[in-house]
Amino acid sequence: MVRTQAGAGKKKEKIKSVTHIPTSVFLQGTSGFHPPMRMVRVKKLKITESGFKATDTRYHSDVNITIAAFAWKEAVLTDSQLDAMWERVHQSAGWDQGYVDSFMDMDQLPPETDPELPKTAQKGDKAMHEWMQHADAFLRALITLEGRGQSPPDCCSRCQVPEGKACYRCLCCDNLGLVCKTCIVVTHQNLPLHRIEFWNDLYFVKVPLKSLGLRIQLGHPPGQHCPRPNKTWGDDFVIIDCDQIHTVGLDFCGCGHSSKGQVEQLLERRLYPATVVNPKTAATFRVLETFELLQYESKLSAYEYYQTLSRLTDNTGLRVPKVGLST
Repeated sequence: MVRTQAGAGKKKEKIKSVTHIPTSVFLQGTSGFHPPMRMVRVKKLKITESGFKATDTRYHSDVNITIAAFAWKEAVLTDSQLDAMWERVHQSAGWDQGYVDSFMDMDQLPPETDPELPKTAQKGDKAMHEWMQHADAFLRALITLEGRGQSPPDCCSRCQVPEGKACYRCLCCDNLGLVCKTCIVVTHQNLPLHRIEFWNDLYFVKVPLKSLGLRIQLGHPPGQHCPRPNKTWGDDFVIIDCDQIHTVGLDFCGCGHSSKGQVEQLLERRLYPATVVNPKTAATFRVLETFELLQYESKLSAYEYYQTLSRLTDNTGLRVPKVGLST
């Protein structure tokens, strides 16, 4: 409890009390409570001509609860108390030691709020400031993912065959790791539109599953091969998907198991052909649905969407994907 009296003719006498109220906040959808969140409760009692006026306010301490508990103009701290206070700020707010020393050299008290945040800082600004403290860790992880990782395996992580060189990875599969050529083809028999990369002893390069021997068979159940497959004209079929434009090896049924034509066989696999005569290009149903919603929400044109997919396929501009039409 602090009793203050300002100079004559300026401010009237008032009584102010500052207390700490630790609270726990329960978030919907989680299984427990967050760690206690510190708050400050301030009670003021002002003397007026008609009697007394009481106010009771609560607010969060942006830096440290022990800091906000001080009545700044009335508090007198020893050097050890000031050092201890700054140490708590350094640990709770994560400020750099050199930044803290710049205040301590001038014997300043810790600020009530982070001075690096603008006065009109929104919640997103504070979140970005907190993220900056971990920027190095984010950057280190991203750079590590550009290579084979911190502890790359000597052999395939799936088959564990010593001769199987682990030099392939999939950017779409979760936790597949580095595997050999055989395993990357086997695991993608039913996932032919995943993005595969190959380690060339220096860096990763994109490789199509077609170059590894994977082919898409139409007109038969998944996993079953046609004894007399009919390859597409030129054997350079193109499938446009949400994250890449793929050049694939695609075979139509030629053994009589399916009586349907090429267009119907493509539609059965949720592939929308660009033409109805000797189709060489198709778009997945999901890429068409995505484009439809983007067009409604952002007025995106078909050309802009295709250019985006082209950049996702190869952003260097050296190997521009080609879309084939019937001949």
